[in-house]
Amino acid sequence: MISFISIIAILCLIVFNTELFIVLRDGDIEAVRLWSDKNLFFIFVLTFVMMIIQNTFTVIPLILLLTLNITLFGFFYGYMWSWFTSVAAAVIVFLIVRGLFQDVLLQKGYSGMKDKIEQNGFMYVLIGRIFPFVPTSIINIAAGLSTVRFNHFLLATAVGNLIYFFILSLIPLGFLSKKFDQYILVALSTAAILAFVGYKLCSRKKRNKISHSSIHDK
Repeated sequence: MISFISIIAILCLIVFNTELFIVLRDGDIEAVRLWSDKNLFFIFVLTFVMMIIQNTFTVIPLILLLTLNITLFGFFYGYMWSWFTSVAAAVIVFLIVRGLFQDVLLQKGYSGMKDKIEQNGFMYVLIGRIFPFVPTSIINIAAGLSTVRFNHFLLATAVGNLIYFFILSLIPLGFLSKKFDQYILVALSTAAILAFVGYKLCSRKKRNKISHSSIHDK
């Protein structure tokens, strides 16, 4: 556990002292573009590392990462790269917690969050992604501690981040203000929840039909 935290701390120090981060902090967008043209591979590695840090401790604002990626790669590719790296980073944290630190973290007071996630599973993770009332890192850790299936965690994270990241990606472009962000999130999340409930109901009906037909056959 201590070694993992040490690695993340070292990564934070490296990221926060890079030339790109300093230029970005100063708000010089043109300098960011010029710098990235000469260091494309390093940009991919650095933004991925930053997303891993964000999914582990949430010390880097997500809107900052999205703005950086959109500035460097354009809206579509910046949005997709942000989404892909966020899902990959969440999976890395989930697997590390489940495989290495489950017993330690349960003793540290994460059991309450674990119980909540186990009761709701997919929906808890999905809503947590769309409505970021709980930090991303806490969702990853709590899901890793729980018995939530990996495929449920992966699907909920992919769908939830796809929706939430799209909304956040509109803010740097000036198409959306933070004031209206929550209203659109409510509409999109409601649609996602209704779609999921409909899918579950259809699946249940299909299973019932199969079970009834098998009983009649006997």
